[in-house]
Amino acid sequence: MNTKFEIIKHSGNLPFSIFLHESNRVYPMNWHKEIEILFVLQGAIRVKIRDTSYMVNEDNIILINSYEMHEITPMEENIVILVFQLDPYFYQKYYNGFTEIIFHMNSTMLSKDPNTYSTIKENLVMMMWYRLNKENTYQIKLLKQSLALVELLLRNFKKTMVYDRQLNDRSQQRLISIIEKINKNYNKKLTLSQIADQEYISIHYLSKFFKNRVGIGFNKYLNLFRLNMSMNDLLNSNKMIIDIALDHGFSSVKAYNKLFKETYNDTPSAFRKKYLNELSPKKKVSYISNNGRYILHNYIQHHAKDFLSGNLNQVYYLNLNMLQKDTTPIKKEKVIQLNLPPMGFNIVMGQKLHEIVSEIKIDYIRFNAFTHMVMSYDSQEPHWFYIDQILDTFMALGTHPFLTLAYDEQYGSIQQWFLLTEKFIQHCVHKYGIQKVSLWKFELVCETLQDMGQHIHFLKKVSQHHSALKLGITLHAQDEGLLPDLFNQLMVPHLSFVTLEIEAKDYDTRKNTVSGLLTQLNLRHLQLYCHLIYPANELNDTCFIGSYYIKQYLSNHRHTTLIIPFMDHPTPTKPFHGAYGLLTYNGLKKAFYNVYYLLSKLDGDVISQGDYYIAVKNHDRYYILLYYYHQQLDHILIDPDNTMTYSTYKQQVMSRLTTIVYAGLKLNHSHYKVRTYVLNEDNGCIFTHWMNMGAPQHMDQEDMRFLMSKERMKLHVASIPAKDTLHLECSMKSNEIQLVEIWEDIE
Repeated sequence: MNTKFEIIKHSGNLPFSIFLHESNRVYPMNWHKEIEILFVLQGAIRVKIRDTSYMVNEDNIILINSYEMHEITPMEENIVILVFQLDPYFYQKYYNGFTEIIFHMNSTMLSKDPNTYSTIKENLVMMMWYRLNKENTYQIKLLKQSLALVELLLRNFKKTMVYDRQLNDRSQQRLISIIEKINKNYNKKLTLSQIADQEYISIHYLSKFFKNRVGIGFNKYLNLFRLNMSMNDLLNSNKMIIDIALDHGFSSVKAYNKLFKETYNDTPSAFRKKYLNELSPKKKVSYISNNGRYILHNYIQHHAKDFLSGNLNQVYYLNLNMLQKDTTPIKKEKVIQLNLPPMGFNIVMGQKLHEIVSEIKIDYIRFNAFTHMVMSYDSQEPHWFYIDQILDTFMALGTHPFLTLAYDEQYGSIQQWFLLTEKFIQHCVHKYGIQKVSLWKFELVCETLQDMGQHIHFLKKVSQHHSALKLGITLHAQDEGLLPDLFNQLMVPHLSFVTLEIEAKDYDTRKNTVSGLLTQLNLRHLQLYCHLIYPANELNDTCFIGSYYIKQYLSNHRHTTLIIPFMDHPTPTKPFHGAYGLLTYNGLKKAFYNVYYLLSKLDGDVISQGDYYIAVKNHDRYYILLYYYHQQLDHILIDPDNTMTYSTYKQQVMSRLTTIVYAGLKLNHSHYKVRTYVLNEDNGCIFTHWMNMGAPQHMDQEDMRFLMSKERMKLHVASIPAKDTLHLECSMKSNEIQLVEIWEDIE
């Protein structure tokens, strides 16, 4: 019979290997020293052990003993088998005679209590889950579970000792004897002549016998075994390469390097360096298909719920065709609200504005124009010196002004204010030219419904002289009856947009009314901007606001443009006071800024969108944004009477465990760069580090420099090959946001 001896590679430095097998190919007669357990999660296989065949259907389990010849034949397509192969010589240290024990475990025979088999199955899926997710202590957990599994085998399935086994022939027994001699003495000088003397056969006969039965020559097998055993020291110790080679039986480091290069196409030193660079419990690149993971997780959900509830909160499977043509465009303007002092920019604000615009393409900066107007003492005519400085700065930055024009009694009557506003618009057109000014936005603030008619009439007059201008109305929608009465008044040809200023809690209670307004505006091709006013809340300064804002941006306000405050208002008490802004008043980037930065990358074509993710193509790059949305934030952040503190909410959230996302992305056959941005409490959230500092009320430059060093998110870059599918795995805490950026690596 043509059989093959197999050298099993173990998982890292563990005494076993565990993996999901999804191939439909036949595995002809082979044998190895490891005890092998097959658990069929999907499909059916035929397992031939020696001369007996067993049909192993879904949810059945079978054990193949050490050195038993066996063959595996898939009987269906898309099989998924959990394979566990353990080294009996390791467990010999804990149970004398373990290597000589024969086990009989076959659930198709129903020779044992079904609960016993169920316990073993649960043990195996737990081990597989630990192996896939690679938490910091996963190897300890795996070793612990393997010992528990061995105990179950000894207690329930131990049949007899090896000397009672009915071997097929004496040659099989002889080969086992030779293999065991190699296992025990591989790290010493061991020759074919020594083995031949011990077996009382000639060297020539032994050489031919070994090659026929194992498939490779004696010396080749011995050195491959030595190489396999050396991997633990290479990857998990600081030993010198020469010491590793000699400790594992190689005659010289040159011989070790030569075989290593032939086997791994790399030198031991280079291989170790790559391994250490890649070694991370959080590195989540795997080539097990999403189907295999799904089958495993589905089994846990139905048969090991207690384990699942204690280890994971949620698991998601994403299978996306990133090459599909049927997409939906997404392009949302970035508009920030700037509350400037009367004389224009202060130093911090000016510096930060330059910095932010260089990182995020800001389309419009909204500010109250007439706050910066000064009346001449002699003629009582306005001059626009300070406003011009601001407008010049915006033009130099490559962004556009969004000018709010609000009536104030200090300017006289409403008619005098209209005249003043008209002069200002004419000044802008004269100074900057209609081509540039037509890209700006001018909005009149309408406080009440009674003022609407006059404001609309004025805008109509302006549009007659400058039809290219983008003119709009700002509505302070605090009056319950205001919104329903607006539809007819707003439907005028010269209006291009409407800005709705409303408290967040009022917006939440009037969603249907606002939705009706949005429908009417869309029918007339009018754009709707929303400036939501939020009460102060400590969570606004933390990374917890991230998932809330993403949900607002992508879903609740998908067809509106949100206006976001640029900087918090100054306060004499402390740098963080729960304001809803991108930066603190002294210019530190809050976690909210990082959220805004990530969303700025999503302009493009939406490939797919779900409750916790969105996938977008932008030119030659793909983006997948992952987040976990806590619905209770809807009520916490908009309620001015809510007293929940950061520490209280953190305790609630941190009690939840990790969310795992498995993504299978259909892409062209190529190598891809994958850059992952991670925003959480430790990375990109300065509030956490400020709290860890002791929450100082007043900070000097040293304190500021420290917090500025913590503004950045965590970044990880990998190069991953893909035949037709790119497999990614992301492990996320409940307060975490991740953006995965993918592009073809052409270098």
